Amino acid sequence: SFANLRLSYPAPSSVEEAENTIVSSVEIFHVPTRQRKIIFQKNTRIESPNWHPKDSFLLVNSEGLLYQIPLSAKEGWSSMDIGFLNRCTEHHGFSPDGQQLFFSHQDSSSTQIYQLGLKDTLPPKVVIPKSPTFWQGVSPDGTAVLYTAKRRKRRSFNIYKSAVDTFREARIT
Repeated sequence: SFANLRLSYPAPSSVEEAENTIVSSVEIFHVPTRQRKIIFQKNTRIESPNWHPKDSFLLVNSEGLLYQIPLSAKEGWSSMDIGFLNRCTEHHGFSPDGQQLFFSHQDSSSTQIYQLGLKDTLPPKVVIPKSPTFWQGVSPDGTAVLYTAKRRKRRSFNIYKSAVDTFREARIT
């Protein structure tokens, strides 16, 4: 059985048509009541919503930039100032206290993890300089960062952990 289902237009017939007809909806799903609420829509690809720990806004990425969407969504969205970085991936999120933003950025030859305090001035600092590296999360106590990375001549990605104060890498898978 289906509940709370919405049908939309049929899939585009070509890649070009798809690129011109993208509409992204950011929705909040209330698990106990099974109710969905669209809080934001835009005619562009929006990826990877993350709650700010204080529940004041969602963090998303679109076309390489990071944006805040207020939960009230009355103001729309606003871009986050992360300096010259304009190729952020969908790997981003906050420290448990909400004071630090971590994100992966991909330039033409590497993908690295950056950190920016929400009250700090620019530029963000590179915290995991080895590449390729994709941020995944911060430990509940805020002392360690988890990420996926490919190192040396290994064929696959593994999960790594680094202490936030030293950023010394340890492979855990």
